[in-house]
Amino acid sequence: FPVTIIADVIMFSESYSHSYNRPLLLKELKRILKPGGRVLIIDWFVQEDYNQQQWEAFVDSMSMYLEEPKDTVNNFKNAGFKCLYQEVNNKNFLKITNNKYDKNYFFFKNKEISDFGKMVYQLVETKADISIPAIFLFQLQK
Repeated sequence: FPVTIIADVIMFSESYSHSYNRPLLLKELKRILKPGGRVLIIDWFVQEDYNQQQWEAFVDSMSMYLEEPKDTVNNFKNAGFKCLYQEVNNKNFLKITNNKYDKNYFFFKNKEISDFGKMVYQLVETKADISIPAIFLFQLQK
C-alpha cells in the first residue's frame, strides 16, 4: 500500500541531475510535501552555450540529465511551486567550494587535484562551459 509522508523540506544535493523522469518527480514532490513545503536543490545545470558533442559524451558517461536553470524554474512554477531563491554560479565554483568546505574534497593531501576535482574542473573551467552549479529553493503553493 502507498505510504504518505508529509514533509516540510526535501533536499536534493547533487541528485536532482540524476532524475530522468521530472514530471513524475514533481508529482511525487507535491504528494509528499505539506502545503507551503520547500524543495532545496544544490546541483549541476546546463549552460546555455555548450558544445553538443562534449555534452552528449558527458551525459552518456555520467548518467546525468541536466537542464538549463531557467527550465528548472519554469518546470517547478508550472507544477505549482514558487521560486524563493536562486543562485547560479560560474567559473570560480571549484576555488570557492574547496576553500569554503572540505579542503580535501577536490584535492589530495599533497595538494594534487583528485580525479573528482579534475572532472569538476573540466566541467566548470574549460572553454566548453557545459555545466554550472546552482542552488534553488522552491515552495509548494497552497
